[in-house]
Amino acid sequence: MRANGIKRFSHAAGALLCLLAAGRAEPFYLPNEHPVTRLFGIPPAESGFIPEGWHARASFNWASISDDDMARGSSLMLDGETYVARLALRRGFADGWEIGLDLPYVRHAGGILDDFIESYHDTFGFAQGNRKTIPSDRLLYALIRNGETLFYLADPVDGPGDVSVSLGRQLYRRPDGTRAVAARAAVEGPTGDRDNLLGSGSTDIALSLTGTDTVLLQPLRLDAVLGVLFMAGGGLLEDWREPAAGFGSAALEWPATEKLSLKVQADAHSPLFDDLCIGRLDHWGCQVSMGGTLRLPRAAALDIAVTEDVAVATAPDVVFHFALSKSW
Repeated sequence: MRANGIKRFSHAAGALLCLLAAGRAEPFYLPNEHPVTRLFGIPPAESGFIPEGWHARASFNWASISDDDMARGSSLMLDGETYVARLALRRGFADGWEIGLDLPYVRHAGGILDDFIESYHDTFGFAQGNRKTIPSDRLLYALIRNGETLFYLADPVDGPGDVSVSLGRQLYRRPDGTRAVAARAAVEGPTGDRDNLLGSGSTDIALSLTGTDTVLLQPLRLDAVLGVLFMAGGGLLEDWREPAAGFGSAALEWPATEKLSLKVQADAHSPLFDDLCIGRLDHWGCQVSMGGTLRLPRAAALDIAVTEDVAVATAPDVVFHFALSKSW
């Protein structure tokens, strides 16, 4: 069964990548892929430019996490790997409007990265947490609070995640294309299976302002996002969920060559939960991504990045990000 699940997931990821055979500069399209946080509708960062036509991006995020906590008779275990293949489509119109659609496919499994991550953390002096005291390559996502099992996942699963639709509006754009501001609204519906942590079981609405500037910090490009997420009733951990949360992102891009840009990006959000009193689910979350963009022929681009949880255990320990985009 595990082999069949991997095969289905690899086919879905491959199909998405094959749809885009490169490209406008933009932030890494890399949300927090924490197995719980990712279920709610914090959107990935985007630029301040509304596309003039079609823009499509196929991304693949490979995330590994290992975190546990026991307190007051409650137990949290998040140990496993989450893979997310995502197809994001945007259509811009001449009057400055944009419509969008995000289609994710998700897999949770034990994975193969534990030994590599332990060696990586030892090499760079990063904290290991509990990695050397638990079985390698295990899947166990579980939260038991006061004797009640709030979620439990120990067998590999895969399937569609929560689909998001969005609407954007260009608020400002300099004629020379060096500065832009856009407003976006996104609605994420409960299309993923909540019991298998593929979806949240609730409807979320995100409102954001995105800005891009290539003059202020020349030769660097700055992309910034500020937004608020509204989480409707129902769904996973409803009794402890905040009604709203803030989120933001800042990315700096340096054009190393005509074809290659290097990037560093920080993404953060306020707590999504309150009074869980276990783990770090009710803490501020923050991750930092480093990598680059290779510009390809025919308005295409390839992003490659690695992400670390700078606020420990509020995001995956590490995420490997790959994205292929194309405009036309």
